[in-house]
Amino acid sequence: MNIINHSRKKILFVLNSLAGGGAERVVIHLLNNLDKTKYDLKLVIFEDIRDYQKHINENLSILCLNKKDRWDFLKLVFRFRKIMKEYKPDFILSTLMYSNRSEERRVGKECRSRWSP
Repeated sequence: MNIINHSRKKILFVLNSLAGGGAERVVIHLLNNLDKTKYDLKLVIFEDIRDYQKHINENLSILCLNKKDRWDFLKLVFRFRKIMKEYKPDFILSTLMYSNRSEERRVGKECRSRWSP
């Protein structure tokens, strides 16, 4: 029987995609190695590029916002906002400038990214 621990901290990871790169490898390492009994983990990607997906544990939830071109930005903000309302993360970890800016627009005064360029 799978018992859900409601005291687990929710962490939302945000990446542009799962295309090859250092930021993606670091996030995948964190996703695969953080203690699942202490953390509820989700990954949001903007583009449906999944070169590194084979390196992620199968039971991890990956949500794709389906960015097609640069004009999709407003749609992405609304999709991301919906995910934020439903998931209600305790922490957001975003590693790349595009996803950092999207996250800041969404959360506004609620949360400011300290590591955003």
